Amino acid sequence: MIKVAELDELKPGAIKRITSNGDTLLLCNVAGEYYAVKDLCSHEDFPLSYGCLKGHDIECSLHGARFDVRSGLPTAEPGEVAIQTYPIVIHERIIFIDN
Repeated sequence: MIKVAELDELKPGAIKRITSNGDTLLLCNVAGEYYAVKDLCSHEDFPLSYGCLKGHDIECSLHGARFDVRSGLPTAEPGEVAIQTYPIVIHERIIFIDN
């Protein structure tokens, strides 16, 4: 597990890019619930961190593909393949990603 943030560090609707062990991940705060996904659009291998959250969807800024951060499943074309998700653990107000 990697420590990525303190609980009040990321405001609702915000995202944070994290690099660990050669992987680039994205921490997302959706209305106080935290999710982590791989920072890579499955459509064109473009960083999702350049995009924005729209509810539970992360939208790629390159072509508008959207993915549900809870499941990784695509919710809008041209996204067709799910993105990788990672479990979140919160312990003593510290957010960890289990990668």
